[in-house]
Amino acid sequence: MKKLLFFLILGFTTLTTARAQNTDTPCGKVFHVVEQMPQFPGGQAAMMKFIADSLRYPPVVCTGGVEGRVVVQFVVDCEGNILNPLVVWSVDPLLDREAIRLVKSMPKWIPGRQNGKPVCVIYNVPIRFKLNEEKPCKILRFLRSLKRVFTNK
Repeated sequence: MKKLLFFLILGFTTLTTARAQNTDTPCGKVFHVVEQMPQFPGGQAAMMKFIADSLRYPPVVCTGGVEGRVVVQFVVDCEGNILNPLVVWSVDPLLDREAIRLVKSMPKWIPGRQNGKPVCVIYNVPIRFKLNEEKPCKILRFLRSLKRVFTNK
C-alpha cells in the first residue's frame, strides 16, 4: 500500500512538473530552484495582503460551505511575468477558477536569478479558501434571512 501511494505521488509530481516545463518562455530553460527565488513585489507579507484583498469567494460554493487550499503552480519568467498558471492541488472547480484568476491578476514579480542573470522559475502559491462565520458571504446571509421569514423564527 505504501509503495502504491509513493508511486501515485511520484507520478502526479512528474506529470505536473512536465506540464510546467514544456512551456515556451522568453528565457529558455525553466528552473525549479535557483540562487535567488522570484519574489512578489514587497515580499511575502505583501503577497498575503494582495491575496486577502483580491480574493472573491464564489457565492455558489459559499452557500455549500466548501473550504480548502488550492495550490497554483506557474512560471515567473525573466521579466517577472506570470506564465501558464496551473492548479496542482484542487478543492472545487469554482475555487480553482478563482485561484487562477487571482494569480493572473498579480503584478509583475521580481524575477529569480541564477549566476546573477534573471531566469524562468517554477513557483507554487497556496491559496486558502476559508469561510468567515462572523462575516458570511452575501448569499448565505440572504438564504438565512429567507429561512427565518418562512419558518417564523
